[in-house]
Amino acid sequence: MPLGSQEALNISDTDQLSGLVATLDTNTGLPIIGLFDCSTPQKVISHLRKYPVGRNVQLAMAQPIATGASPFCCLYYCTDNRFDTESVKIKWHHVEQQLQKEGIELVAKATDGDSRFIRAMVDEMGFATEQLGSFGSWFIGSESAICIQDPTHLANKMRTRLMNPKKQLILGNYSVSRIHLHELISSVSKDQHGLTLNDLMEKDKMKFKPVEKMTQRRVISCLDKIPDSTGTAVYLNAISHVMSSYMNAEPSPLQKVYNIWHVLFLIRAWRNWCVAKFNNLQNCVTTNVYWGVEINAHALINYIVYCRDTGATFNTTLLQSQACEGTFRDARAFSSTESTVVNFTMQGFESRLNKIQFKRNVMHRNQHSLNLPSLSKKADSNGIEMPANEEIIEAVEQSRAAVHETLVDLGIDASQISFESSVTTKHLKEKPSQTSDDFEFITVSAEFEALEKENFDPDVHDADELFHNIGEEIMLKDSQNYKNVFKIKNRQNKIVHVKKRTFLWMLTSGLQKCSTDRNYRFIDKQDKSDNPKYVNEIYENIVVGEYVLLKEDSVLTVFKVYGFKYLKGKNCAYSASIAPVRPPNNVEPRGIGLQGCTFDIIECDGEYVLDLASNNVIKDIKYYMSHLQKPAVLSALLYYCEDCVTYIKKFK
Repeated sequence: MPLGSQEALNISDTDQLSGLVATLDTNTGLPIIGLFDCSTPQKVISHLRKYPVGRNVQLAMAQPIATGASPFCCLYYCTDNRFDTESVKIKWHHVEQQLQKEGIELVAKATDGDSRFIRAMVDEMGFATEQLGSFGSWFIGSESAICIQDPTHLANKMRTRLMNPKKQLILGNYSVSRIHLHELISSVSKDQHGLTLNDLMEKDKMKFKPVEKMTQRRVISCLDKIPDSTGTAVYLNAISHVMSSYMNAEPSPLQKVYNIWHVLFLIRAWRNWCVAKFNNLQNCVTTNVYWGVEINAHALINYIVYCRDTGATFNTTLLQSQACEGTFRDARAFSSTESTVVNFTMQGFESRLNKIQFKRNVMHRNQHSLNLPSLSKKADSNGIEMPANEEIIEAVEQSRAAVHETLVDLGIDASQISFESSVTTKHLKEKPSQTSDDFEFITVSAEFEALEKENFDPDVHDADELFHNIGEEIMLKDSQNYKNVFKIKNRQNKIVHVKKRTFLWMLTSGLQKCSTDRNYRFIDKQDKSDNPKYVNEIYENIVVGEYVLLKEDSVLTVFKVYGFKYLKGKNCAYSASIAPVRPPNNVEPRGIGLQGCTFDIIECDGEYVLDLASNNVIKDIKYYMSHLQKPAVLSALLYYCEDCVTYIKKFK
């Protein structure tokens, strides 16, 4: 959770300076206590010079498994978010030891998608070691550890991947694309699916309501009316299973097992197929999502066995990190009526904790007499008969058979389907998306090495040429991280590594003010040029989602655009959602390929039907002739009117 600014440092009642980041104790993984003594002015000055200001607070909540018990704060401390996986494991071990001394059993751990927590969970679950357990070869972890990646974050990450216009997901012969949802909204009545265009905004990554809406059964059913949307329907169904396996109290334990392992087998096979076909993972979900599903699938089985053997209450709705998110929301809510501050100081956060705990105690003690929607989903699942190992194995094998059938229907040859895990695969690499640094944690372990060291050596620029009123020295911070920087030389020939974001700040007026990153999603910066055009006209650019007319070897083809890629060069990835038809001047053309599907126009009983000719093909953009209007959709078929067909025939 973000905190306030450096000006808000405080000295506490214990004569300690709060707001600075303390060194982590190598024995406990927690900040050293009593480090910021303020008994003399010299010590205060020394602390300010030696230790950084904390911009975040790290929080751990304890969730009792007793029915009706309120979660409470276990520990919290100020941090600059600079810690590693090893310190996480040390901290977990220390906390568990302290709880054991008090006779408290730690059943499970749950975190969000931070890569360091995921790596610690992977180690604790034993994925890196080959184990022969009692469940079968598909179960690759320890049979005792219970670690959970928060299903809310996990589902939202999958939705973010789908909404990202710069990523193209390919599953067999089908594209998994947000374009299908756009077509659903434009061609099917809203009362049938309930979606709006606001639910498809890719920049709004913090809202969870769109995830719940687009994974409803009625939305997935309505996609049957949208041609070529089978892959998208399968993907949305997988997101729904991720949520129902933990967030919904109604499904039985065996149904939950079936759901989460159905998703895991789908992603395992999808990743293995992408590696075999494309030699990369760019057309699949992120490694972060895959490892999160791998963790949750194994943890669910271990949790069922634990509840069966100990007689504990089975309630997967408690196995989340939403108690932490709720505390952060409550901390912001406990502000005065005149306050517009979203972030605050460490001292301000501490002052709210007692109020938050009191509020939660009242809510949980009166949840049966008061209507509290936030607690209604956490129903007591006591009395449910826990399945035996044989029943669990049968449910998992049924899910694997169902996934195999689905993949064959999607066009993947049965001989190419592999359900092997790829947790320990060392040669695969993923590069994190630059547009989702604040939400997508794609890098998970050193084994995948997603954060590659880049040989980046930009040219040195003269400060006098860039700024008209620069002084003798450049009064900007010299960045120690040489990624995304400009090398700028002042009049004394000193080179300063200036972050590009800082450079942009130097050039802009700063009239648009927004206090925190939490408010960023309310600023509308939509680029109108990136909106698809559905008219029979010739344009200079092509946008993802458009229908265009191509002419190759005197043959006219209707093409639906799902993405782009370069045709030349070592790296063929094309990240933008818009591409020029003609290459810019003074630029060596690399060739741009259109990725999508082709249609043939067939006349049937006086109507012109678009018949799918090929899927997931690449066509050179040089074959472009014109944009086309969007075809009408009726009974899962695409139709063109006679005027549009007449327009197409002009290009013969």
